[in-house]
Amino acid sequence: MNKFLNAAVLAALLTASASAKAATVLSFKEVGSDVVATLSGSLDLTGATFSNTLAGTNANFIHSGAGLLASGNGLFETQSEYDFTNPGVFGSGLTVFSSFDTTNFSFVLTQNYIRIGAFADDATLSGQIGYNGQSFASLGLSVGQSIFSLSNGDTFTIDVQPSVAPVPLPASSLLLLGGVAGLGLMRRRKKS
Repeated sequence: MNKFLNAAVLAALLTASASAKAATVLSFKEVGSDVVATLSGSLDLTGATFSNTLAGTNANFIHSGAGLLASGNGLFETQSEYDFTNPGVFGSGLTVFSSFDTTNFSFVLTQNYIRIGAFADDATLSGQIGYNGQSFASLGLSVGQSIFSLSNGDTFTIDVQPSVAPVPLPASSLLLLGGVAGLGLMRRRKKS
């Protein structure tokens, strides 16, 4: 019985890992007076719907109101175009060019497709795109997630999350002290 259970667990784990899809996330954060987007994850184009091959671009920009984002510093000669389902625009802004781009992945994201420069499937994607002197408001970014899905199930997520200021230590100490005192009073009241 124990061998059967171990075999079933192993089969379930292998099935789950085989069906797992790759995911790429571009996380936007406000850092001081700048906005920095960090790219992470991987992308597997096996089984994705291929549309076209086009000349590449070296423009690095965001236009959140039109659902456009380009990155790559001209790292590619041609782009392969893949169709995907799109959640729509991810803000209301106009075109703003990036100040720097250190990504190892060249792409142009639009409302109907993603154009991708040559890269190895399932390779680790990384790097940052910076917009100096910008904020979420000036870029017109909407807080939340926009998930773009390729036909093979892989996803490309734009994640815009506001920076949360840490609670100052003196304020958190007072809250903790007040909570402990309240519990002590409740306990004392029960004993009476």
